[in-house]
Amino acid sequence: MYLNYRILMRTRVITLLLSAMFLLVYFALYQQLRFDQEENNKFTKFYRNNTLSQHVSGQKLGKTSKQYLQEIDYIPKKMQLYRRHLQKLQTDIKDEKFLVVAENLLNDTALLTTLNNSPWQLPSEWVNTKEIMPESVPQLGRLMYEMATRRITGADVGFKGSQLKATLFLEGDQRVAFKPQRYRRNEIISGSPYSGYDRHNGEIAAFHLGRILGFRRTPVAVGRRINLRQELKPVAKPRLLSTFVENGNNSCFYGECYYCRSNLSACADGSIMEGVMILWLPNSWPLKVHRPHPWRRTYKQNKTAQWQYDTQFCDKVRRVPLYSSGRLLLDIIDTSVLDYLIGNADRHLFETFLGKQDSIMLILDNGKSFGNPEIDEITILAPLYQCCMVRDSTWKRLQALAEGNLSSLLKILLEYDPVSPILTDQHYNSVERRLLGVIIVIKKCIEKHSEEIVLITEAD
Repeated sequence: MYLNYRILMRTRVITLLLSAMFLLVYFALYQQLRFDQEENNKFTKFYRNNTLSQHVSGQKLGKTSKQYLQEIDYIPKKMQLYRRHLQKLQTDIKDEKFLVVAENLLNDTALLTTLNNSPWQLPSEWVNTKEIMPESVPQLGRLMYEMATRRITGADVGFKGSQLKATLFLEGDQRVAFKPQRYRRNEIISGSPYSGYDRHNGEIAAFHLGRILGFRRTPVAVGRRINLRQELKPVAKPRLLSTFVENGNNSCFYGECYYCRSNLSACADGSIMEGVMILWLPNSWPLKVHRPHPWRRTYKQNKTAQWQYDTQFCDKVRRVPLYSSGRLLLDIIDTSVLDYLIGNADRHLFETFLGKQDSIMLILDNGKSFGNPEIDEITILAPLYQCCMVRDSTWKRLQALAEGNLSSLLKILLEYDPVSPILTDQHYNSVERRLLGVIIVIKKCIEKHSEEIVLITEAD
């Protein structure tokens, strides 16, 4: 009798466990189906709201990227812009030291130089343990033009991640990452601060904003309109080509990634697809991934990370050997300033150069930016306001950028991109507003602790 009772109880326990497991699996499937449906609705809306005239600006379906830019006299028109922009900077910027910085940024961006050798040699000459490119890069504008026009010789699925991208090879064996356009410029992304697809224009703007801030830790990013049928599909590898689908007259692809599915494809207008080309770093500079980022979010609505409630969190980070000395913690704080300005709350890991002592923290994957210009996600600045320290050079640059200099200079630099305009006036206004927020946070830290403690001066 006792044995039968034990068997009965075991059977009931096993039944309960199996029922609980079934409910968990059912709930997970339900959440995934719900996510797919929401994304599918966004996908359908994207098709409905985007037409050829909204994106391609007259690029004919039979033209390649280079033919289109030649047809619209891209280089002569940008040279005319340069003269007006130089005069505007000299009129608007009162700080003589920063005027020199702004003029150099403009000169490097405009197509003022020619290249005697392959443009792909330049990154190897630029990169060191402290920066991806030097402060002065006269060939940058020409390099970006080559990225936007060079013949595509190979195409494959992108590297690992949650977002759609493709790996392209340009003539001369240069590797780039290509992220396709997902949204119109004026579309506002609602929801959490990390919602939505990557914004290709956000990658472009983040690259130039990093230059303006003096960080120089973001790979070169430039816009390009690719004729998928003429430029990409003929050289695509089978595993990328197998993800191409047609929606009416539009060519689409969905690639391979965590969230990549046929119903979430990125689509061209006809055969012309706009996107961002991100320069691959030289093979001689391999990367090391650090995960998680100390201020990583949980990405769960009902769960908060330790940094979100622990007022002593920065002290705990300082005791970790990786951040207790060297430049990494200051790099994280600088990066939080950039992320706050662009609205990027998705910094869940970071990379350094493998095997390089005191390597910089690279600023990669900036696509979750410029989603909602109406929201300033102050928690992005947690490394700054919790540690209450920042480089003195960063503080001086932020002060020089106040009173409209930041948005004005950013807008000027972005006008040289082949797919400009890059941002709407709403986003330029949000950058100015957020800049004031950063300055207020630093001033409060100084009032509380003193300049000697908050502002850090590093030896070269």
